[in-house]
Amino acid sequence: MKEMPAAATSYRKTPELTEELRMAERAEYNGQLSGSRGSIEKLKIHTLISAIVIAIGVVLMIGKIYADSEPGGIPILLVLLGLGWHFITRLRIRSHYRKGKADT
Repeated sequence: MKEMPAAATSYRKTPELTEELRMAERAEYNGQLSGSRGSIEKLKIHTLISAIVIAIGVVLMIGKIYADSEPGGIPILLVLLGLGWHFITRLRIRSHYRKGKADT
């Protein structure tokens, strides 16, 4: 069995990565996934950006509640869009992994 390069084992150092990303990264390294090599990296970026959108929405909501005693529409919209984006990305990661697993 060939060894995984250091970049492929970096998930041990970053606990933010979800279990789905770890499985998909292993499957991609082992050649189990079809498609472009950068698709897992794109999904990681989508996960990161959705988390940033959620965080910005939460910070704005806290500030708006502190200032006006009501949450406001834009922060709620940011949080909902970020959550939707995050869960869609998780589904895409799972389907990507299952597709690779079914091909073997």
